[in-house]
Amino acid sequence: MIILFVSDEERFISKKRYDRCDVVVGCGDLSPGFLDYVVSEFRPHFAVSVLGNHDHRYFPDSHEPVKRGFTDIYKGVYLLTKDYVDLRKWVGLNLTIAGFSGAYSHGPFPFHYQEKEARAFCSKMKREKTIGKIKKIDVMISHSPPHIPGYFRNSDYFHRSSVPMGRLLSYLQPPIWAYGHVHPRYGRQELSFETRFLSRRSLVMNAIPYCFLDYDEKKREVNGLVSLHPILVQTVHMIPLKERSR
Repeated sequence: MIILFVSDEERFISKKRYDRCDVVVGCGDLSPGFLDYVVSEFRPHFAVSVLGNHDHRYFPDSHEPVKRGFTDIYKGVYLLTKDYVDLRKWVGLNLTIAGFSGAYSHGPFPFHYQEKEARAFCSKMKREKTIGKIKKIDVMISHSPPHIPGYFRNSDYFHRSSVPMGRLLSYLQPPIWAYGHVHPRYGRQELSFETRFLSRRSLVMNAIPYCFLDYDEKKREVNGLVSLHPILVQTVHMIPLKERSR
């Protein structure tokens, strides 16, 4: 399965390597026009996206709550604000994607969030996985990055990583976690990681501006990726949440 991730910077995407993809995934701060271009060019079976802090400009009534699902603004793109979608129910693909919108800053959700909103989302995901409502999460997408101890230290307040989301990374251990918001040009720091939890691995990937990822949905493994810029993946050994000292 080929998944095309896009985020923040609207660039021309070469079709030299792939001229089609199975799923398009947006990580926020993308205009409806750009996502329409991506969907039209690469003709995926399904397109999904979270919202970023700059996406409020596309919603004329910012006081109306933004609901998940298909909208008249991002036509043909399924929006996730704080939920998940099982693609088997829509297009028969064995892929479940969860998403949390917004950047860590003051303002209305889903374009901005505070940690209490991230904690509420994480609690919901843990609860639904515990009771068996969520069987698996293949791809987690967020606009801001999850917290990984010892990293993202060069980011300012508005580009900081989320501690509750870092704990969710440890709990869910999804094969893929893609995010945006922290532009590579902002400074020299590691932005993509392979986190290891005992025998499980998660690829935490900065999706700016775009990346093609080859995913084996049966084995739940990443076979390879192609991006505009080389992605240097830092290996990080993490302790699963239940084993962390309190």
